[in-house]
Amino acid sequence: MDKDRLLQLIADDELGLLKVKPRGATASSSSDRLISSFGEINDFIRKHKRAPEANQQDMQEYRLHSCLQSLRQDEVRIGSLRDYDEFNLLLGYKPISSIQDIVDDDELGLLASACEDIFNLEHVPKTTTMPDYVGRRQPCKDFADFESMLKECQNDIAAGRRTLWPFAKEQQIEPGLFFVLKGILLYVAEIGERETINGKQNARLRCIFENGTESDMLLRSLAAELYKRWTKSDRT
Repeated sequence: MDKDRLLQLIADDELGLLKVKPRGATASSSSDRLISSFGEINDFIRKHKRAPEANQQDMQEYRLHSCLQSLRQDEVRIGSLRDYDEFNLLLGYKPISSIQDIVDDDELGLLASACEDIFNLEHVPKTTTMPDYVGRRQPCKDFADFESMLKECQNDIAAGRRTLWPFAKEQQIEPGLFFVLKGILLYVAEIGERETINGKQNARLRCIFENGTESDMLLRSLAAELYKRWTKSDRT
Protein backbone atom coordinates (compact mmCIF):
# COMPACT_ATOMS: atom_id res chain seq x y z
CA MET A 1 0.00 0.00 0.00
CA ASP A 2 1.47 3.33 -1.01
CA LYS A 3 1.78 6.30 1.29
CA ASP A 4 -0.96 8.35 -0.37
CA ARG A 5 -3.47 5.50 -0.03
CA LEU A 6 -2.61 5.09 3.70
CA LEU A 7 -3.07 8.77 4.41
CA GLN A 8 -6.45 8.68 2.63
CA LEU A 9 -7.61 5.79 4.86
CA ILE A 10 -6.60 7.66 7.99
CA ALA A 11 -8.42 10.77 6.80
CA ASP A 12 -11.59 8.75 6.16
CA ASP A 13 -11.47 7.09 9.66
CA GLU A 14 -14.39 9.01 11.18
CA LEU A 15 -14.76 6.51 14.05
CA GLY A 16 -11.10 6.68 15.03
CA LEU A 17 -10.59 2.96 14.53
CA LEU A 18 -7.04 3.49 13.31
CA LYS A 19 -5.99 5.74 16.16
CA VAL A 20 -3.40 4.09 18.38
CA LYS A 21 -3.43 4.83 22.10
CA PRO A 22 -0.02 5.80 23.45
CA ARG A 23 1.63 3.32 25.76
CA GLY A 24 0.74 3.84 29.41
CA ALA A 25 -2.73 5.13 28.62
CA THR A 26 -5.40 3.65 30.92
CA ALA A 27 -9.15 3.32 30.79
CA SER A 28 -11.19 6.24 32.07
CA SER A 29 -10.97 6.58 35.82
CA SER A 30 -13.93 6.19 38.14
CA SER A 31 -13.95 9.98 38.50
CA ASP A 32 -14.28 10.35 34.72
CA ARG A 33 -17.12 7.84 34.65
CA LEU A 34 -18.83 9.68 37.48
CA ILE A 35 -18.61 13.01 35.65
CA SER A 36 -19.80 11.34 32.45
CA SER A 37 -22.85 9.85 34.19
CA PHE A 38 -23.72 13.18 35.74
CA GLY A 39 -23.28 14.78 32.32
CA GLU A 40 -26.02 12.51 30.97
CA ILE A 41 -28.35 13.86 33.63
CA ASN A 42 -27.49 17.44 32.70
CA ASP A 43 -28.08 16.61 29.02
CA PHE A 44 -31.51 15.19 29.88
CA ILE A 45 -32.48 18.38 31.69
CA ARG A 46 -31.32 20.56 28.84
CA LYS A 47 -33.47 18.55 26.45
CA HIS A 48 -36.59 18.04 28.58
CA LYS A 49 -36.42 21.13 30.81
CA ARG A 50 -36.89 19.00 33.93
CA ALA A 51 -35.05 16.46 36.08
CA PRO A 52 -35.43 12.77 35.21
CA GLU A 53 -38.30 11.05 37.01
CA ALA A 54 -39.01 7.48 38.06
CA ASN A 55 -40.71 6.79 34.73
CA GLN A 56 -40.98 3.01 34.38
CA GLN A 57 -42.18 3.43 30.80
CA ASP A 58 -38.81 4.92 29.86
CA MET A 59 -35.95 2.83 31.25
CA GLN A 60 -33.33 5.41 30.22
CA GLU A 61 -35.07 8.14 32.20
CA TYR A 62 -35.63 5.74 35.09
CA ARG A 63 -31.91 4.89 35.10
CA LEU A 64 -30.93 8.57 35.19
CA HIS A 65 -33.42 9.23 37.99
CA SER A 66 -32.00 6.34 40.07
CA CYS A 67 -28.47 7.55 39.40
CA LEU A 68 -29.36 11.07 40.57
CA GLN A 69 -31.01 9.78 43.75
CA SER A 70 -27.95 7.68 44.50
CA LEU A 71 -25.61 10.64 43.97
CA ARG A 72 -27.66 12.78 46.32
CA GLN A 73 -26.98 10.35 49.19
CA ASP A 74 -23.19 10.30 48.80
CA GLU A 75 -21.37 13.26 50.34
CA VAL A 76 -18.07 12.30 48.69
CA ARG A 77 -19.52 12.17 45.17
CA ILE A 78 -21.53 15.36 45.81
CA GLY A 79 -18.25 17.11 46.59
CA SER A 80 -16.66 15.76 43.39
CA LEU A 81 -19.53 17.00 41.23
CA ARG A 82 -20.04 20.50 42.64
CA ASP A 83 -18.30 22.13 39.67
CA TYR A 84 -20.51 20.22 37.20
CA ASP A 85 -23.83 20.79 38.98
CA GLU A 86 -25.11 23.48 36.62
CA PHE A 87 -28.76 22.92 37.55
CA ASN A 88 -28.13 22.79 41.34
CA LEU A 89 -29.35 19.21 41.50
CA LEU A 90 -27.14 18.42 44.49
CA LEU A 91 -27.52 21.69 46.37
CA GLY A 92 -28.83 21.26 49.90
CA TYR A 93 -29.15 17.49 49.78
CA LYS A 94 -28.02 15.42 52.74
CA PRO A 95 -27.66 11.66 53.27
CA ILE A 96 -30.72 9.73 54.48
CA SER A 97 -29.79 8.02 57.74
CA SER A 98 -33.06 7.75 59.66
CA ILE A 99 -36.85 7.53 59.28
CA GLN A 100 -37.07 11.19 60.26
CA ASP A 101 -34.75 12.08 57.38
CA ILE A 102 -37.11 10.29 54.98
CA VAL A 103 -40.12 12.19 56.36
CA ASP A 104 -38.27 15.53 56.21
CA ASP A 105 -37.27 14.84 52.58
CA ASP A 106 -40.90 14.18 51.57
CA GLU A 107 -41.52 17.49 49.79
CA LEU A 108 -44.83 16.33 48.27
CA GLY A 109 -46.21 15.03 51.56
CA LEU A 110 -46.67 11.54 50.18
CA LEU A 111 -45.81 10.01 53.55
CA ALA A 112 -47.92 12.32 55.69
CA SER A 113 -50.94 10.06 56.01
CA ALA A 114 -48.77 6.99 56.45
CA CYS A 115 -46.83 8.57 59.30
CA GLU A 116 -50.05 9.67 60.99
CA ASP A 117 -51.32 6.09 60.77
CA ILE A 118 -48.12 4.73 62.33
CA PHE A 119 -48.45 6.85 65.44
CA ASN A 120 -52.24 6.87 65.67
CA LEU A 121 -53.18 3.55 67.28
CA GLU A 122 -56.92 3.61 66.69
CA HIS A 123 -57.68 -0.06 67.25
CA VAL A 124 -55.38 -0.73 70.20
CA PRO A 125 -57.17 -0.69 73.57
CA LYS A 126 -55.90 1.81 76.08
CA THR A 127 -53.79 0.36 78.86
CA THR A 128 -55.90 0.22 81.99
CA THR A 129 -53.77 -2.00 84.19
CA MET A 130 -51.04 0.61 84.77
CA PRO A 131 -52.10 3.27 87.27
CA ASP A 132 -51.32 6.94 86.68
CA TYR A 133 -49.71 7.02 90.12
CA VAL A 134 -47.65 4.28 91.73
CA GLY A 135 -47.97 3.99 95.50
CA ARG A 136 -44.78 4.37 97.55
CA ARG A 137 -43.96 3.92 101.19
CA GLN A 138 -43.45 7.01 103.28
CA PRO A 139 -43.25 7.80 107.00
CA CYS A 140 -46.61 7.45 108.74
CA LYS A 141 -47.27 10.73 110.54
CA ASP A 142 -49.95 9.28 112.84
CA PHE A 143 -48.19 5.97 113.43
CA ALA A 144 -48.84 6.31 117.20
CA ASP A 145 -52.54 5.63 116.49
CA PHE A 146 -51.67 2.20 115.01
CA GLU A 147 -48.49 1.17 116.83
CA SER A 148 -50.19 -0.47 119.82
CA MET A 149 -52.53 -2.65 117.73
CA LEU A 150 -49.63 -3.78 115.50
CA LYS A 151 -47.59 -4.76 118.57
CA GLU A 152 -50.61 -6.53 120.06
CA CYS A 153 -51.07 -8.51 116.82
CA GLN A 154 -47.41 -9.54 116.89
CA ASN A 155 -47.74 -10.66 120.54
CA ASP A 156 -50.91 -12.63 119.78
CA ILE A 157 -49.14 -14.45 116.92
CA ALA A 158 -46.20 -15.27 119.18
CA ALA A 159 -48.55 -16.54 121.92
CA GLY A 160 -50.65 -18.58 119.51
CA ARG A 161 -53.77 -16.50 120.01
CA ARG A 162 -53.70 -15.58 116.30
CA THR A 163 -52.97 -17.93 113.39
CA LEU A 164 -51.32 -17.13 110.06
CA TRP A 165 -53.40 -18.27 107.09
CA PRO A 166 -52.22 -18.53 103.46
CA PHE A 167 -53.46 -15.71 101.24
CA ALA A 168 -56.07 -17.03 98.79
CA LYS A 169 -58.02 -14.23 97.05
CA GLU A 170 -58.35 -10.48 96.67
CA GLN A 171 -61.66 -10.47 98.50
CA GLN A 172 -59.72 -11.19 101.70
CA ILE A 173 -58.34 -7.64 101.70
CA GLU A 174 -60.65 -5.57 103.88
CA PRO A 175 -60.18 -2.66 106.32
CA GLY A 176 -59.18 -3.78 109.81
CA LEU A 177 -57.24 -6.88 108.69
CA PHE A 178 -53.55 -7.68 109.14
CA PHE A 179 -51.23 -9.20 106.54
CA VAL A 180 -47.56 -10.10 106.42
CA LEU A 181 -45.71 -8.73 103.38
CA LYS A 182 -42.02 -9.62 102.92
CA GLY A 183 -41.79 -10.45 106.60
CA ILE A 184 -43.32 -7.14 107.75
CA LEU A 185 -46.71 -6.93 109.43
CA LEU A 186 -49.12 -4.44 107.87
CA TYR A 187 -52.56 -3.18 108.78
CA VAL A 188 -55.19 -2.21 106.17
CA ALA A 189 -56.52 1.02 107.64
CA GLU A 190 -58.62 2.23 104.69
CA ILE A 191 -59.89 1.17 101.26
CA GLY A 192 -60.79 3.94 98.83
CA GLU A 193 -63.54 3.99 96.22
CA ARG A 194 -63.63 0.76 94.25
CA GLU A 195 -63.50 0.85 90.44
CA THR A 196 -64.25 -1.99 88.04
CA ILE A 197 -61.79 -2.21 85.12
CA ASN A 198 -61.94 -5.11 82.65
CA GLY A 199 -64.19 -6.95 85.05
CA LYS A 200 -61.74 -6.58 87.96
CA GLN A 201 -62.25 -4.40 91.01
CA ASN A 202 -59.46 -2.16 92.23
CA ALA A 203 -59.05 0.55 94.85
CA ARG A 204 -56.45 2.59 96.69
CA LEU A 205 -55.50 1.31 100.11
CA ARG A 206 -53.96 2.89 103.16
CA CYS A 207 -51.59 0.29 104.58
CA ILE A 208 -49.73 0.92 107.86
CA PHE A 209 -46.53 -1.09 108.36
CA GLU A 210 -45.07 -2.06 111.71
CA ASN A 211 -41.81 -0.27 110.85
CA GLY A 212 -43.56 3.12 110.99
CA THR A 213 -44.23 3.61 107.27
CA GLU A 214 -47.40 3.65 105.20
CA SER A 215 -48.34 3.14 101.54
CA ASP A 216 -51.31 3.94 99.32
CA MET A 217 -50.74 0.95 97.02
CA LEU A 218 -53.53 -0.49 94.91
CA LEU A 219 -55.57 -3.39 96.23
CA ARG A 220 -54.62 -5.60 93.28
CA SER A 221 -50.95 -4.68 93.69
CA LEU A 222 -51.00 -5.84 97.29
CA ALA A 223 -52.85 -9.00 96.29
CA ALA A 224 -50.27 -9.76 93.60
CA GLU A 225 -47.41 -9.44 96.11
CA LEU A 226 -49.23 -11.63 98.63
CA TYR A 227 -49.91 -14.27 95.96
CA LYS A 228 -46.19 -14.43 95.13
CA ARG A 229 -45.24 -14.88 98.79
CA TRP A 230 -48.22 -16.77 100.11
CA THR A 231 -46.04 -18.93 102.35
CA LYS A 232 -44.79 -15.82 104.16
CA SER A 233 -47.69 -13.39 103.63
CA ASP A 234 -50.69 -14.67 105.53
CA ARG A 235 -53.93 -13.30 106.83
CA THR A 236 -54.25 -13.29 110.65
